[in-house]
This record gives sequence, C-alpha cells and structure tokens, in this order.
Amino acid sequence: MKVPPLGIDGVRTTPNRGLSREENIWHLRSGLNVAALNCQGPVWGEIAQNYNRYLQVHKSRLAQTNKAVDSEYVKRFPGQNGLRVRDTRMTDLYNYFALPPVRAEFCDRSLAKSREILAIPSTALPEYSFGALADIDAVFINFFNAFEKYKVDIAEWNARYGPQPMTGPAPVAAAGSPASGK
Repeated sequence: MKVPPLGIDGVRTTPNRGLSREENIWHLRSGLNVAALNCQGPVWGEIAQNYNRYLQVHKSRLAQTNKAVDSEYVKRFPGQNGLRVRDTRMTDLYNYFALPPVRAEFCDRSLAKSREILAIPSTALPEYSFGALADIDAVFINFFNAFEKYKVDIAEWNARYGPQPMTGPAPVAAAGSPASGK
C-alpha cells in the first residue's frame, strides 16, 4: 500500500491536494462515482440513486468542468499527451477512493455528501466541492496517519518486548551434534 507522504505543511499529499477549482469539482464527482459503484446494500444503496440524480441536476456544470479540466491538463503538460496524463491520474484517483480498509467510513461520508449535493445550486458547486472533497479525503488522511502511527508503535513495541538479538560469541556445537557437521 502506498501511503501519501506528508507535505511541508504536515498534511498528507493525497491526490486531492493542490487542485484547481475545476479539479475539485471533478474529484468530488469521481469520489461519488466510486461510492455509487462500491457502496451497495440497504445502508448505502441510496448513494447510486443520489449520484445519478446529481449528474442530471448538475449536467451542464459538470460538462463545463470536464472541458475545463481537459484544457488545464493540455496546458499543464505541453508537448506531452495531457489527456493521457489526466486519464492515468483519474485511474489512480479511482483506485485511491476504493481503498478497502476505509470502505465503510468512505461510504458513510459519501452517503451524506450525496444527499447534500442535491440541494446545492450549480453556481455554488465549486465552493461546496472544495469542502465536501476535503471531508471525504479526511477519511483517507486519518487512516494513513493511523497506519503510520501503528508502524511506529509496533517497531517500538518490538524493540522493547520482542526477541532480542544474542550478544557475545555464538555457541560452539559439541562434536557429534547435528550442528557440528561431524
């Protein structure tokens, strides 16, 4: 599992950091899409319905956003295939949102956001997306922080209570024992 490193501000550099206004909208849409696909059953089944409704309510704004993000990538990666870079990053983003250990919390948070976003006017989508995406990303950041703390804690525990390396010369095997080779 790849844990996003800490940025100079002490916050994990997830795929949802340092985004443009339009990318925030698109990343939130992507997260809700993953939730609509992965969060099923009686508790979370509403997410798919809300997501489909969201796509209809904000159809025009989302189409503008998609074109704007395409344009940003083409400008950001001149001489390269900016749209191919975008596709690769979107695949990475979808995989990020599908991280199994946080699925339940991600689904719970996405359910709440899928309900809220239906009441947001398209003109307020950029501002709403910034906060909503940060709320969803916090699920992952909290997990990564806890995972890193666990690794430190287990190393400290092993250093204190785990098997200790032998000190001094290695024991000499007696003649005729299997370890002596005679």
